[in-house]
Amino acid sequence: MKAFTLIELIVVIAIVGVLSAILIPSLIGHIGEARLATANSNAKTAYTNSCIYVAKCAAKDAYMQGEVDLCAHPLRWNGLTPPQYTADGTAEDMGKALSQKMGSASSSAGYVTVKTYDGAVTGAFWARSVVDEYVGHFPEPAENKGEYVLD
Repeated sequence: MKAFTLIELIVVIAIVGVLSAILIPSLIGHIGEARLATANSNAKTAYTNSCIYVAKCAAKDAYMQGEVDLCAHPLRWNGLTPPQYTADGTAEDMGKALSQKMGSASSSAGYVTVKTYDGAVTGAFWARSVVDEYVGHFPEPAENKGEYVLD
């Protein structure tokens, strides 16, 4: 008869166990790096779209004076259609613009914080949720989980 002995099966199971013990922590680290890279990329998109919004405001002579910060704004739409904005230079209107450009009706649309000063965007943050440890930042990308907090 051709079959595996009990010893051979135990050895194979032990080898698979050792390999999985080595591989699983490595994969978890790569997943974290991918989540942080995605967050940084989305923060860069928020930064770019915020700069476009500020330029549209300037074209309408609606300059953003002083600090105008959009804090932990949800990008999720209320309904099936994106919100409309008027480029009036307010934080609320900038939130509508970002929701229109980056958001969706899905609950995974994320949250964004944008910092501006005198009509210039100085930084943007993005996270999947308000309490997420993987918060992306632009122009200085986050390098570690928990480095930034979405406020």
